Amino acid sequence: METKCEDLCNALAKCVVARDFKGAHSLLVPWYRSTISPSELERMVDAANEGLAHPPHAWIVGEGVMGLDELRKPDPYGPPSQAISKEITDRNFRGWLHIQFAPEPSVHEEQNVCFDLWLVAVEHDGSIQVGYLEAAEAT
Repeated sequence: METKCEDLCNALAKCVVARDFKGAHSLLVPWYRSTISPSELERMVDAANEGLAHPPHAWIVGEGVMGLDELRKPDPYGPPSQAISKEITDRNFRGWLHIQFAPEPSVHEEQNVCFDLWLVAVEHDGSIQVGYLEAAEAT
């Protein structure tokens, strides 16, 4: 995984843990940012954590194995469960990445994971940004 992609994931995870959804929103590529609001990001995270006793506190970053052609075929069981924007091309695609969130270590006996965020990293104007984002049950 490129360092810039890992940095993006860590920045996004830090925002999620801090519940800074405006900050998380600022990490989205402009054309994606116009389709989802900070409050919608908050609802996505809250829905993913619904029913769990403990909120996210820490995370690990990983890389998925699917390429862009595979990601273009949404799966109702996802992710991706929705269409990937045509703005994401072979030229700007930088990876299919995931962030797995976990609660405080002191509660790992009760709950050891929270949820995953899957994202497509894209290069835009020289920086790496989020071009697609979806929450899912932790794997």
